[in-house]
Amino acid sequence: MHTISCEIRQAITPPRSDLLPVVTACRKRDIPTLRILVDRAASHLGASELHIITHRSNFGTFKSMPSFVRFHDQDSVIPGMTLESLRSRTDIAAMPLAAGWYFQQLLKMSLREHFPEWKRFLIWDSDTLPLRQIEFFDTEGRLIFTRADEWHGPYFRSIENLLGIIPTCRQSFITQHIPVDVDILREIQSHIDSRFKGQKHWAWKIMENLPPIDQNCFSEYETIAHYSLAVHPTRCVVRDLPWTRHGRQLVRSRPNERKLDFLSQQYAFAAFESSENPVRRVALSLYQRLPEAIRKVIRRSR
Repeated sequence: MHTISCEIRQAITPPRSDLLPVVTACRKRDIPTLRILVDRAASHLGASELHIITHRSNFGTFKSMPSFVRFHDQDSVIPGMTLESLRSRTDIAAMPLAAGWYFQQLLKMSLREHFPEWKRFLIWDSDTLPLRQIEFFDTEGRLIFTRADEWHGPYFRSIENLLGIIPTCRQSFITQHIPVDVDILREIQSHIDSRFKGQKHWAWKIMENLPPIDQNCFSEYETIAHYSLAVHPTRCVVRDLPWTRHGRQLVRSRPNERKLDFLSQQYAFAAFESSENPVRRVALSLYQRLPEAIRKVIRRSR
């Protein structure tokens, strides 16, 4: 069983990274922010391609996209798993309400299976905008993980159960993005396959072996980062970057170039999370009180 040391080297200032594929999963309500991300993906993230995973009904919303943008139907990415099939698993804690939250993580981890030529790629949240040019590999080609100020115990219980890794220091990497080494990700998925027998896709094995508690129990960011640091410590480094998840509060409306330039004076990137919208908070509270039959109808219309 691996443990993770607290002695993690700080990343040095790197040159511009080679271009790499960027993968994001998008809900309908995040499309306005994603449109801005499309404009910044190449210049700020070094994206060679931007792969957008979303519901097929959203495809028509995107028009006149640059040639480097590619769309993927979310229900065709993971063999044997769709959003509805995940929602229907009432034997899994937090279903059906958290199905979309789990599903988007598994989608971003799975897309590389459709592109065997990939060596590295970047996972980036669709509600997050880069405000400056950001590097993800240092001068020695090591992955650069960005630190966060949070610690959610169930994530780490899942890492231990799924991979046999015990983090020994309170360090988080939930920072709206993570660079991925495909060989390391393939190892993670192989370990999960071998620890839990059967022919199901590793994504189902994750969902069926989470702690039986009714709260968020898995993070692709924590899992990838902590496994990489434990098993391949010479292939990754850690840094601190100024960033915020409160972009919506700071600009008090939808972001535009002037407001993003203002934020860039203080932050490297900013999240514009829909959960911070006060109207959405009220709507979510009302939604949770509705009978499941009505909630099902609402989900199908999204």
